[in-house]
Amino acid sequence: AFAAGYLDSLGVPPSKLTVGVATYGRHVNLKSPTSHAIGTEVESAGPAGKYTREAGILSYFEICKMLQNGG
Repeated sequence: AFAAGYLDSLGVPPSKLTVGVATYGRHVNLKSPTSHAIGTEVESAGPAGKYTREAGILSYFEICKMLQNGG
């Protein structure tokens, strides 16, 4: 929203903008599992998803499945 507003303030025509929505999430393992504050130290990227197969990244579908299973 900020970027679109900024471009609009510069006079960029809205018809020239394309808006995308990220349908993935990044996850990490925290050094202290009981601390969830901004700035908490990270130990490593989270495990790879079944479908993304890349450490620290889960697709929207993988996140939905995790939530359905109580995760």
